[in-house]
Amino acid sequence: MRFVCVLMVGTALLVPYAAITAAAFGVNRPPGISRLMIKRHHHTIGTRLSPHLSILRAQSTHDEMGNEHDDSTASQINQALEKLQEELLSDPAKLKPIKQQHEISNDDRVLTQEELIRRTILSTRLLNLNLNRTRLAESTLDGAGRGLFATENIGEGDIITCYPGDALFCDYSEEETEVDYEDDDEDSHYADKVARWREHVRTLSPIWGEHISDKDRIEKDAVNDGIQESSIPPLTSYAVSVDDVYTVMGMPTLDKDPAYYGHFANDGAGHLILEKGDGSMGVEECISEYIIESIDVSNAMQRPLEGGLHMVAVALRDIEDGEEILMTYGPDYWTAHAQRG
Repeated sequence: MRFVCVLMVGTALLVPYAAITAAAFGVNRPPGISRLMIKRHHHTIGTRLSPHLSILRAQSTHDEMGNEHDDSTASQINQALEKLQEELLSDPAKLKPIKQQHEISNDDRVLTQEELIRRTILSTRLLNLNLNRTRLAESTLDGAGRGLFATENIGEGDIITCYPGDALFCDYSEEETEVDYEDDDEDSHYADKVARWREHVRTLSPIWGEHISDKDRIEKDAVNDGIQESSIPPLTSYAVSVDDVYTVMGMPTLDKDPAYYGHFANDGAGHLILEKGDGSMGVEECISEYIIESIDVSNAMQRPLEGGLHMVAVALRDIEDGEEILMTYGPDYWTAHAQRG
């Protein structure tokens, strides 16, 4: 079995390379299909990233972090989520918009009330959250466009901002995505796997939040491809997995509420795959170098609040006022991005 060495502060992990290439659906930005699922002790944490990537990482889970360091912010969000959940339970008519979208999708599943409620809450931007710790400005990374910056000192474990669910992907498929590296053509296997996953994602129909007007909802192909003539990027470039079923996507045009800026955080090491994934080194070596660098520079990660009803960005260490917020997207994201050209 091959291993990749993943370095954390005070920790060195030998991660089975098969785990690096295991399936975990998701997507993120910039253009591409990807998601990073971080799994440890059967606990799954989502961050903006790749379609086929599972990385074992020595990162704090909800239980290991204990209660949120930022108890007031977590409590505020959880109270708002509980209130919304109670409203939906008492008035099922409010579930109708999500139910109608599901009925015209290509998914023939019969949804339970619990599933309808979860989809409705995941695709809602909570109002009047007192969460104003970040701003948008030009990224410190060359060619990255806008980036997310702290406007105050943020402590390790604190909630930085929320990740919006302006649209959802709901995927119940159980495709086999493990890559077989028994032969010598491992680079081709990995690239083919990412390409096949991109095609699978194209079959999914987005579920839109009720706050997104009909005129702002784009066609399914544009969700994956963007609209070049209008300079609209793929919405899948701004997505993060919540769990093995749900992926939330944030619209980059909705950029006025700092309580929902999670989709603007950049990956500080994506350039490594773009620069070195040109055949000059093997996929395993390229991924290993990327993972080490990206984890080293990351100061935040996306993760679901308890119950999986909302995604939030959490500080992995103390972050200073003015510092750019950086996260790990995962190699699948950048591989898919390179394939798109």
